[in-house]
Amino acid sequence: MENNITVDSGLHPHVWFAASGDIFRRNIVWREYQPALMPTPPWGQELDYNLMYREGPTNAPQPGSMRKSGRDDHSIVADAQFVDPAQGDYRVKEGSPASGAGFVNFSMDRFGVQRPALKISRAHAGSARPNAPEHQAMRTKRI
Repeated sequence: MENNITVDSGLHPHVWFAASGDIFRRNIVWREYQPALMPTPPWGQELDYNLMYREGPTNAPQPGSMRKSGRDDHSIVADAQFVDPAQGDYRVKEGSPASGAGFVNFSMDRFGVQRPALKISRAHAGSARPNAPEHQAMRTKRI
């Protein structure tokens, strides 16, 4: 998996075999990796040049899950500097740390919901980010 953005999510490796050849590079993730049943590091063939998104001026050390991978030597924790995430535009601005890690912008209208009727339905649903503040109130009370 290369050059993807996982909005409000992260990498969830569950079972990578020692010689799997799996590659996860130049991606933007929101959360720490959530591994399960992983072999002794290093994981996969390549796991590097990823950006773990943290809003604001951040140049934080890698979290434990990145260090635990036995890879990620060049991965960083930083603000990806998205163009307009409130409107679903997750391209990164010029000079973004993600670009420095090799991430390449891609069209924001060639993935996800494509059928016009579903796009209308999606527009009424609110934010594309399930953990966005406007969705939090819906989760606070469960009966």
